[in-house]
Amino acid sequence: MNLFRKLIHNENGGVAVEFAFAIPILVVMMLMVIDLGRGIFAYSTLNSASADAVRYASVHGLESIYPRTDQQIIDFARSRAVGFDDPNLTVRLTWNPSGYSGGQVEVVMLYDFTFFVSGLIGIPPTTLGGKAALSVM
Repeated sequence: MNLFRKLIHNENGGVAVEFAFAIPILVVMMLMVIDLGRGIFAYSTLNSASADAVRYASVHGLESIYPRTDQQIIDFARSRAVGFDDPNLTVRLTWNPSGYSGGQVEVVMLYDFTFFVSGLIGIPPTTLGGKAALSVM
């Protein structure tokens, strides 16, 4: 009976148990903050890369001294999206009505973004995008 009372009032190891309950929650929260930063970086990079690509396409239209093909412009856009792997990055280039002076060019970049914590808390992958349009010079 005396041993039983000792065990009930013994508080040794209580901190370890509390730590064991708290650490998974803290780790998931930390990964969510990191994911938020990664998402903001990806969104910003896609917008910047699409703006660079549309400027490149506008300057190198069909009437330019050095005209570029659609594939060269798409490759340029991909080169500006530093840190993105090719299978998850989609680049669309649209000329309206054509690549001649006075027309408009639009570049849309889409990226399938996967979160670190998607498997832990069930967040599905999301598509982030950048879009820019400019008149052809």
